[in-house]
Amino acid sequence: MIRTHVQEIANKRGITTAYQLQKALNISPSVAAKIYSDDFEMISRKSLDRLCKILDTTPAELITYIADGKKLRRSK
Repeated sequence: MIRTHVQEIANKRGITTAYQLQKALNISPSVAAKIYSDDFEMISRKSLDRLCKILDTTPAELITYIADGKKLRRSK
């Protein structure tokens, strides 16, 4: 499972609502709400780049992988 930490990092940067994130990123209210609440399926590289710039962070700090107990298959 992939988990994002947008809300936690945004709060530390003074962005405490999805509305503030929407205005900062210039995105629709529904997309901002989903990103803010970690309820989205996809994010474009362009949006991820803007998000990192606005939050002064890196993708590695925004995203965490949580193993679900299943063994991962790696291609050789």
